[in-house]
Amino acid sequence: MPDRDDVIDESSAQQSHRRVDDYIAWKKSIQLALSNFQQWLVRNGFEADHIETSLQMTQGTLQTDRITLAFVGEFSRGKTELINALFFAQHGQRLLPSKPGRTTMCPTELFFDLSTRESFLKLLPIETRSSEDSIQSYKKKPEAWTHFPLDFSNVEAMAEVMAQVCAVNSVTREQAQELKFDAKSLEIDINNPENVLIPKWRHALISFDHPLLRQGLRIIDTPGLNALGAEPELTIHLLQEAHAVLFILSADTGVTATDLEIWEEHIKHLSGRLNERMFAVLNKIDTLWDDPDGDETANKNLLHLQQQTAQVLGIPQDGIILLSAKAALRGKLFADDELMKNSGLKKLELMLFESILKGKELVIREQIIDQSLRLMKTAKRHFKDKLSRTESERQSLESSHGRGEIKLFQLNERVKKEQDFYRKRLHALTPLEQRLRTQVPNWLAPIQQDALQVLQDLLIPTAKHWKHKELGDALEIVFTQLNEIFSVLQNNLEQAFLLIERLHKEYGRDKERFSMLYERFELGAFRERVYFLEDSAKRFSGSRFRIWKDRLWNSLSFTETLRESIGQLGEDLRTELNTWIEQSVTPILKHAQQRKDMWDQQATKLQGLLESPADVPEEIERLKQEEQLLKLELERLENILTQIEPNEGKVSS
Repeated sequence: MPDRDDVIDESSAQQSHRRVDDYIAWKKSIQLALSNFQQWLVRNGFEADHIETSLQMTQGTLQTDRITLAFVGEFSRGKTELINALFFAQHGQRLLPSKPGRTTMCPTELFFDLSTRESFLKLLPIETRSSEDSIQSYKKKPEAWTHFPLDFSNVEAMAEVMAQVCAVNSVTREQAQELKFDAKSLEIDINNPENVLIPKWRHALISFDHPLLRQGLRIIDTPGLNALGAEPELTIHLLQEAHAVLFILSADTGVTATDLEIWEEHIKHLSGRLNERMFAVLNKIDTLWDDPDGDETANKNLLHLQQQTAQVLGIPQDGIILLSAKAALRGKLFADDELMKNSGLKKLELMLFESILKGKELVIREQIIDQSLRLMKTAKRHFKDKLSRTESERQSLESSHGRGEIKLFQLNERVKKEQDFYRKRLHALTPLEQRLRTQVPNWLAPIQQDALQVLQDLLIPTAKHWKHKELGDALEIVFTQLNEIFSVLQNNLEQAFLLIERLHKEYGRDKERFSMLYERFELGAFRERVYFLEDSAKRFSGSRFRIWKDRLWNSLSFTETLRESIGQLGEDLRTELNTWIEQSVTPILKHAQQRKDMWDQQATKLQGLLESPADVPEEIERLKQEEQLLKLELERLENILTQIEPNEGKVSS
């Protein structure tokens, strides 16, 4: 057996788990900081619907955050065995069914259901393939699934239940064709040669109480046999959602023609989006061990195979991971460190979790931390401004003390001018704000549900099937119009930004020193989703896969999934745009109103002091105490800022 040089002091499993634990702890610290910020806002009277909505969205994103890992490849490549080795070896046996030949017969999602916190297996009957409904839509119909509870304390019984994902039905060729299978490519039932075998289930959902799954890891196991082509939804939803993809190959076959087709059609184009989170795994290297010519020859053969695979796939050689899932599982089950070392699993575990978590951290920083910091900076500026006003008021009263009613009268006149200024400011801002809100429906009109429904309806065929040319024409029209919609929306957003900018400039004129934070809305992430859908559509309609080309999996399933994706895209975009507008507009009006209210309160207090000058010392003392409280709260906000982004340090004013 080759002695491969990948010794790591700490066990890879421990390092991987520790890395995940560090990520979870970091995420929880952010959640705690956001919770503290919400309490700070309430305590200091800065509640606002737009801030509350934004914080709820970020908290919700953190709580439902999942890390999706997809295993892709033809059958008999060892995908399920690798999943067993990575995640389930601690139970002392294979938890997922894994044996020579074809095992997993339907796409399987493994996760932990945080809402019910129950372990279960849910299976979608294969008969649902006769429906036009997508798997995604069936996930909203619990009654459509067959439910099996999983007893976590009885591993053997749980493994027996999970064997259901391998179940098959014996059906006639006609029945298979009615369910969109190619009868010619199906396995013959040896007990009834007139029949063929098809999967019993279309999709499997496994909720399993495992430490990594409980922390938000989700695993996608595809059954092979061109499953990505047979279920177009896998490419549109599951691979799009994946944070890392493992493309599994077999060392005893090399890159077969089918492997290469799957790579070219479904995996290769993901490399740009996944960057360093797409791995090609050359499994079953144990078949090349114990070469009669010795370990040196075995090592040379492995190196040659790695080079050849990299050349065929068109990726760097270090992008090919050499692995024996069988040896890794056996090494874990029997605590054989030597076998584990040679299996290559340590390297994969470390690379996998490090790259996935780096990608997730980047997303959280860009989508959550940056947005939260903007809200905190805005609140900090509000608060520093309030502290400055309080200090100024106290200093003015101190300078007037002992100088009679004339000084108080002068202060009262200055406050009246401020009152008048903010009354006029609100009067000037209100029409701009009303105009902006009146325009919002027009700006968002291209992506409203009714408008997108017209586009989605273009993907409904006039008959109950698609002709190849009709499908190609419909897809071209849909994406041409969808790209035009985004061009119109981009222009609309430029108009919206100009009006928002004018609103901010109007507010910042004259004596107002306070500057609000606002920025343009970027459509980049949503355009990427459109590009991905368009690319998937082109690959579907122009695919070289016989299973797609012959339309043996009804194109209705593909177009229905595409329709749902367009609808979800519009819903997500409307939500984010409305939030952006609220965050750009509401703080200005709220701040102006708060300023006016503040000067109104000061006018009332000064009027009282004019009537009773002896109360001035008491008011000065009250303001001093208020200053101390404001400084304390400002320090607390500084601490929250440091918690959410330690590298940010103290945010400058």
